[in-house]
Amino acid sequence: KKSVGPVSINYEYHLNPQVSVGVNISYASYSADYKDILGLATAFTGKLRNTALMLQTIKYFETEGDILIYTKGNIGLNLWSGEYKTSNGGVFKNFNAPTPVAYNAVVGLKYGFGPSTFGYIEAGYGKYIVAIGISVKVK
Repeated sequence: KKSVGPVSINYEYHLNPQVSVGVNISYASYSADYKDILGLATAFTGKLRNTALMLQTIKYFETEGDILIYTKGNIGLNLWSGEYKTSNGGVFKNFNAPTPVAYNAVVGLKYGFGPSTFGYIEAGYGKYIVAIGISVKVK
């Protein structure tokens, strides 16, 4: 079993202190061997890859201290590829790509470690359910 991600990169531009717009790019891949019913031999292999390109808008709420609370909405394009192959290389099952529309609705918290570095946690619906990361402010 091998997997990468999901890994995301965001860029946001503040229109004012409470509203920003930006882009999000994310990537994930997964591959695995699936065993036969006895678990002895590989019956087939599966590989999935996804890249999502989304536009985003963020609304920040006024708070006291180093914690920022925000909501975020994303919409964009899902680029999928995948395959399922038998152990001898034949097609096991046709890959049916999920929706080409990527979307996400999020509530998040950012904590300021300094004037330009923030840790964040997000929970939402759509492209991902929970995300944790570091945000860096670039002037």
